[in-house]
Amino acid sequence: MTSNERIKLFRNSLNLSQQKFADSLNISRGYLNDIERGRQEPSFNFIKCLNEVYNVNLNWLLKGHGEMYEEIQTPKKTQAIIEMIESLNDSQKQKIYAVIEDEKRFNEMEKRVNQLNQLIGTMKTA
Repeated sequence: MTSNERIKLFRNSLNLSQQKFADSLNISRGYLNDIERGRQEPSFNFIKCLNEVYNVNLNWLLKGHGEMYEEIQTPKKTQAIIEMIESLNDSQKQKIYAVIEDEKRFNEMEKRVNQLNQLIGTMKTA
């Protein structure tokens, strides 16, 4: 099995369409399609991004050795945040949770506004 085939296998294991997978890696669906079909070799930046975003085991991806995922190690900053949150009382934790939920909703609204702006832009040029 080639690394190109393993990339497709990995994407399918996540139950992601090519478009959603490409979006998550900030690449075009066409580029991903070319990689998966073996028409193009994945770039170093693509492989690096795949590892950073999904924690895929590079030894498995490139050579087919080992497990699909690397052992997850929590980054120091993330661990420090977890420890800070664990030291809070329930009321404080609830406030942080609410802020995070608000941020998620804001990001989703911002994404929709950008999509609408793109649609309006295409309508103006038509």
